[in-house]
Amino acid sequence: MPIEVLTRGELDRLIRETFTRLLEESGLSERLSNLELSVNELKLASSKQPSAPASKPLQQALMADLGDRARFLDINLESDPVTLRPRQWLRTEDFRSIVETVRRHGGVWSPEKRVFIISKAASK
Repeated sequence: MPIEVLTRGELDRLIRETFTRLLEESGLSERLSNLELSVNELKLASSKQPSAPASKPLQQALMADLGDRARFLDINLESDPVTLRPRQWLRTEDFRSIVETVRRHGGVWSPEKRVFIISKAASK
């Protein structure tokens, strides 16, 4: 009884052809194409949407709570999450005060990034 030996390329081609034929016969090929088009349209639509600026209540409340310590921070209110990056090394009492303020607004200190992070969703 002869044994036919297939190379890896021939085996890959056979599997690909069989898989493609099964997808076309079952109608899944068309459905997958439609799904891929829908996903691409959603990606395009979401990339065109402008990011919402920080809400005024969050901005005003954050600045009021930080007070004079805001001068120690580079504050990015346009991004989500809102980030507060120290401009310089903070004294212990300044750091603790800022941490308390950030926590009241639902944020945290990220030691890896060396930045305070406040999610807009958490602050609402």
